[in-house]
This record gives sequence, C-alpha cells and structure tokens, in this order.
Amino acid sequence: MIVVQRYADHMAAEFDRAVLEANGIQALIVTDDAGGMLPLPRLGVIRLMVQDADVERAVAALALEPDDPSGAEISSKDG
Repeated sequence: MIVVQRYADHMAAEFDRAVLEANGIQALIVTDDAGGMLPLPRLGVIRLMVQDADVERAVAALALEPDDPSGAEISSKDG
C-alpha cells in the first residue's frame, strides 16, 4: 500500500476516499489518533492509501502532484 495523501481532517480524507472509490480505485484510510482518543488535529495523522498499482490513477483522480505544496505526499511506507 502507498500513501497518496495525508490529512489533519477526517472528513477531507473521507471525501477523497469517495472520489477514488467512484473512479474504481480501492482506498483505505489509516489513522494514528488512538481510536479518536487524541482529538488534537495533527498534520499527517490520517493517511489515504491505495494499492501500489493504483498510485498513478489515484494521483490523477485527486489531481495531485508529488511535490504539491498543499501537502500531498507519495510514500511507499505502509505504516
């Protein structure tokens, strides 16, 4: 799995996941917020991940650039 975007806002992550799913790309949202016990928004706590083979299509569907100043990050880390 590849991280295609990081978020501080869960709703934004869900919206982008829905965009990917509508484009036929399976996506997974992974959070590091202790199951909601850490409510403080921290950049990068929420990650949107896709299968390695879907990275290019996901980036295109979300109109992301690998060096996008909005914080888009293409990463091969799975955790």
